[in-house]
Amino acid sequence: MKRLIAIAAVVASFASVADRPPPSLLVDVDFFDTVSGVRPYCGSNWIDRFFADCKSNGVKSVTWRSVCQIANFPSKLNHEWATLHLVPSAADERRFDGAFAAKVGVGPQPKGRAFGGIRQKIEPKGRQSYMMRAMVSSDVLPSGAFIAAIDAESGKVLARSEEVRSYGMVRREIRFTAERPFYAGAFSAGAEGTHVFVVDNMSLRPVDSPDTELFMNGDMESVDELMEPANWQQDGTRFVTLNGDVSIYPFETRKKMFPNIASYQILDRRTGLADTRILRASEDGDSLALAGKAAKKYGIGLYVWFDPFDDGRRCLPPVKVWTSRFHEEHPEFRCQNKEGRTRWGLLCFACPEVRAYKTAVVRELLSYEGVTGIALKTHYQHNTLWGMSQAVLGDCIYHPAILERYDARWGKPADGSYNHFRLRRLHGEAVMEWLAEMRPVFKEAGARLCMFQAPTDFLDGNGTSRWYLPPEEIIRRRLCDDFLIEPRWRDGDHLKHFQNAHSVKRLINACRESGVRVGFDFYYTAVCRNWDVKARREEMVRQLAGLAKEDVDFLGIYEERNMAGDWPYVRRAADAIAKLPPRAATVPYETAPKSVISLETCRDAMFVSAAGEKLAAEYLLTDVGERDGVCVHGGGTSVLTVNFLNPLSLEEVNVYSGHITWKDKCSAEDFTLEGFSGGAWKALGAVKDGNTLKAKDVLTPNTMRFERQTLEAIRISFTRGINPKYLVVRAITGR
Repeated sequence: MKRLIAIAAVVASFASVADRPPPSLLVDVDFFDTVSGVRPYCGSNWIDRFFADCKSNGVKSVTWRSVCQIANFPSKLNHEWATLHLVPSAADERRFDGAFAAKVGVGPQPKGRAFGGIRQKIEPKGRQSYMMRAMVSSDVLPSGAFIAAIDAESGKVLARSEEVRSYGMVRREIRFTAERPFYAGAFSAGAEGTHVFVVDNMSLRPVDSPDTELFMNGDMESVDELMEPANWQQDGTRFVTLNGDVSIYPFETRKKMFPNIASYQILDRRTGLADTRILRASEDGDSLALAGKAAKKYGIGLYVWFDPFDDGRRCLPPVKVWTSRFHEEHPEFRCQNKEGRTRWGLLCFACPEVRAYKTAVVRELLSYEGVTGIALKTHYQHNTLWGMSQAVLGDCIYHPAILERYDARWGKPADGSYNHFRLRRLHGEAVMEWLAEMRPVFKEAGARLCMFQAPTDFLDGNGTSRWYLPPEEIIRRRLCDDFLIEPRWRDGDHLKHFQNAHSVKRLINACRESGVRVGFDFYYTAVCRNWDVKARREEMVRQLAGLAKEDVDFLGIYEERNMAGDWPYVRRAADAIAKLPPRAATVPYETAPKSVISLETCRDAMFVSAAGEKLAAEYLLTDVGERDGVCVHGGGTSVLTVNFLNPLSLEEVNVYSGHITWKDKCSAEDFTLEGFSGGAWKALGAVKDGNTLKAKDVLTPNTMRFERQTLEAIRISFTRGINPKYLVVRAITGR
């Protein structure tokens, strides 16, 4: 009876809503991609014409990407396109014989130390004599750079080279004797602001054993993606980047050292043309101001697209590193792994200073004439270099500010093993705090906040270490005014996907209950990409007109850079949508029962592949399986164990398997389910020929039902998959 009353109340809340007009159209504009890679010139004339095209073709609003790691308008808070060459941490050409070098930014000297830099601790085996060499380059400033050896206990300088005050590389060498632990490395006394120097070919060897290298990663040839260089301690440094020229390596060597090298386009072509386009656009005027004036002129809503988690991109020459000034100047606020190595480009929102800086960026953006609001894109982070390993993507959740919150809530773990679920959740809570802190800012400015977010509790694999940022809670707490659902379906029919997307429908229901406007982003960038141009455009019209019949307030087209010549078809879509009758008061979408297996109910989860590899499986515990999950090696038994925080009452477990993009690939065929209760495991169910039973439909789960019982954990053993090498398990749900 209570359930019926609750359903009736929800229906009544929907019925009270007046008839709504058909949804409006929105276009996403990645202004940087547009100006750098698509059009020969993208200045004021194009900006005015674009908004005029929006007006004449039925587009009501635009998201305009203006801040990522760098601003495309004059900014007091971030570097600008026109000053890219002045970004201190940008890779440059200072290197010796093409080897990788460390570029070190040193601020005022560290407290209690005479100078700052990078160093390694060496443990001598008896009294020995050492020889240290390096190539050093330093800007011509009052303080140059040098190499040195320092006694670890007393801080006494054992040896120090002459300072280098030359932009060119200069060889330096020191010799010394030590019998106690010491530090060796490259240093500078610093200067007002940031003093940048480059060190390369750094080597430390015993005099009587000249072939024995003592430095780990001595030539810094190991690329650690977005992490600070391995094995080096840092004092007073604002950034340490690796830079160099990989083209000197033979092809096979490059392939071995950099397995993702093919995806890094700059290694094959220079960006002079793109740089020229960017500079020409910046010289033409303040792009955001031009966009704001044009939007106001033509009556188009303008949301400034801001990537709040994307503060740095590190690259190799000749590409410039993009980074916010705050990120360069405050390395202490960067996210860290358990060893304390910081991740480039990702700041910890548990630090009040980080939230204050991000709010200052929002205030700056809202100060522009013609700006309707801010569109926060909280996934699809762009600050990758060689790809994203688990070490970079998943383990940078140990910032001291987060650990302090963990210890206060759950106590410091006796064995030092922090729970990943809880750490990710704390990061998400810190972001939610920031959203709450910004509500008065938007109210004061009379502006709106629109959230771009995928319809999952976790951000995608290229996101923010998969912080737990639950969209339904954002909506329920009214932390935004508009919510743009962006699932990024990369192929197939969006209309078909929409009908099967229970999480999308739940978000729409949540928006209706909370009075938040809801939109859906049509991923035109990838859909039908192999079709001929006319067929692709016709498909866009068909799908937009179909999606307009759903219960959404606006439809996005992602993105403008792929729309050259498409305006007549956008007009056709707008006309088709306008002809739809006003929608009568709606009732909630029917959605799948919410899973009781989630981050909130699980203590931990572990996937052990047939090869014995242990894989963290937090993001398997989502409500529906609409995205690709974990690949594990097949050819044997792979086991997923999920331990519950508290015992759960269950009668059904659903397994979503198979790769969505790769048609009919990597699905599970045979697997068994066990439950843990009363100190023992017992069989609950089994599936044989699971992929065949569901007609190879990866969107449909395999379901195992059993007599309702209270369980402390479940264990699923996968014994056969359709692909002999890989198995993809996207989600586990239960009720």
